[in-house]
Amino acid sequence: MKAQNSVVAALLVLVAGCAGGGSWPSVTDQPAYDLLGFVSVEPSSISLSSDQDTVNKELWDLFANTDLHKRFSEISVPAGADAWAVYRDRLISVARERQMDAESLRRVLAHIEVAEGLPVRFMQVLPFGAFLGRQGDTPVWVVPCVWSSGLSYDSEHRPRPQQLGHIRIWAFSADESDGVGFVTCK
Repeated sequence: MKAQNSVVAALLVLVAGCAGGGSWPSVTDQPAYDLLGFVSVEPSSISLSSDQDTVNKELWDLFANTDLHKRFSEISVPAGADAWAVYRDRLISVARERQMDAESLRRVLAHIEVAEGLPVRFMQVLPFGAFLGRQGDTPVWVVPCVWSSGLSYDSEHRPRPQQLGHIRIWAFSADESDGVGFVTCK
């Protein structure tokens, strides 16, 4: 009976770890653990055009292949972890700490979550910033994310961690949470 209890306990630990269990990232998950403290939530001088094609180019030029993007693309997410939830919650928390409009940011992040169908077993999306800019007189949240899709497996058929090298960038009006721009590398 003791051996059976040990097996059950080991399985529970394994399942909790695969489900994310709230433990990712831990101090051993470098650089994800360190970078969690460096997410950016701040007012910015971003001023987006009203032309959709121009907005998407502006978003790309602002964030794609920048040092910030490259730094966060070093993150590797183990199978079962929910990078989206961890970093989403951190962005909202930082917005509250900085006395910014955390509620409108929460709504914007919820729109992204629904649009992407998060969490998804084979895809990781990690928002690494939220920048409050403008489009004309309208305040907008710009949210860049690193992401990866598709699982790969090692020789023992265990899922490998996902490297978050791709980028997606959304822009939403802060007032109405209407999408004003979106660009992705794929």
